[in-house]
Amino acid sequence: MPRLYGLKELTTGAVIDALDLFIAELGKVDDFGWINIDKIRADAGPQFILEEFRDGCAVRGVNLTLAAPQHQEMNCIAEATWKLISTTAHSLMVFARVEERFTHFALMYAAREIIPVLPLRDLVDDSGEQTTPHFLMTGKKARISGIHTLFCPCIVKKLTAQKEKKALNMRHQPQKGFRGVFVGVPA
Repeated sequence: MPRLYGLKELTTGAVIDALDLFIAELGKVDDFGWINIDKIRADAGPQFILEEFRDGCAVRGVNLTLAAPQHQEMNCIAEATWKLISTTAHSLMVFARVEERFTHFALMYAAREIIPVLPLRDLVDDSGEQTTPHFLMTGKKARISGIHTLFCPCIVKKLTAQKEKKALNMRHQPQKGFRGVFVGVPA
C-alpha cells in the first residue's frame, strides 16, 4: 500500500525514521515479532547505500533491493507507483479546477484513499483472483463508499462557539456549520 512521508532531511536516519513510522502505522506483525514487509526497492541514492541503512533493514527483517548505479530503469516499480499517484492527484486537481498549492492534499488523498483500493493487474491473492493492495494488507474488502470527491464543497460542522473566551451553548446558535472545501480525510 503506497504511503507518502515527508523527510525533513535526505539522510539515512530520516529514511529509517520514516520506515519506523510506516511500520507503526501499518501495525501488522507476525508471530516472530517481525513486520511483514518482504522487501524495499530503492534507487542508489546516498541515503540507501550506507551500511547504516542496510543494518536498519536487517534489524527490521526487511530485504533491501537497490537499483544499480547509473541504471535507474531498474527502479521502475517505485517510479511506476509514484507516476500512478501523481497522475491521479493531478487528475483530481484538474477535475476540481484548483491551483497548484493544493498538490499536497491531492497527493496524500491519492496515495491513502484511491490507489490502495484499485485492483492491480498482476496482484493476486492466495486463490489466484485479482485483488487490491488494501485487501492483501488488511484481509478486508475495501469500502469505496467512504471515498468522496476531492475539493468538493462541504459543510463543516461547528462543534463549539465562544464569545469573550466563554463556551456558548450550541443549542441556541443559529449557525451549526459553515461552508468549506473537502481536502481529504484527516491523517
